[in-house]
Amino acid sequence: MSHLSEDSEYDPNGKSPHEPGAKLDRGKARVGLVLGGFSRALMAVSEVGTYGAQKYTDSGWVEVPNGVARYTDAMGRHLLKEAAGEEIDEETGLLHAAHAAWNALARLDLILREIENRENERGWARMVEKVVGRFKKLLCLISRQKEGGVQNG
Repeated sequence: MSHLSEDSEYDPNGKSPHEPGAKLDRGKARVGLVLGGFSRALMAVSEVGTYGAQKYTDSGWVEVPNGVARYTDAMGRHLLKEAAGEEIDEETGLLHAAHAAWNALARLDLILREIENRENERGWARMVEKVVGRFKKLLCLISRQKEGGVQNG
């Protein structure tokens, strides 16, 4: 689902793929920009995730019914608290901004999972259609052979 161009992968320094030192990473996501550039923010979000895992369960957030809407609401509540001048969440002692970011990531991940599931379902449907089509052709072929066998017998 990435909008980065992986079809045009090439070495950013112009090296041939088979040349020593070549790395075909042009057009790929530069994860280091996020991990390094937002290391403090990601640590704060990790603290929110750890608090949630201790309060509930590891990765239990994925199973929350109507998760996208509920995490959108939770994100909004934290943003409103922050906008009202409350920097730290009273329950957790963590920044409202970190809670809002965690909820934004949770809803984004759930949205991406939904898209991925729809794409997988479409892929399965296309595969089933192909198999059914081939099976129908096979049945027609068998039927014709039987008809031909009866006529020849």
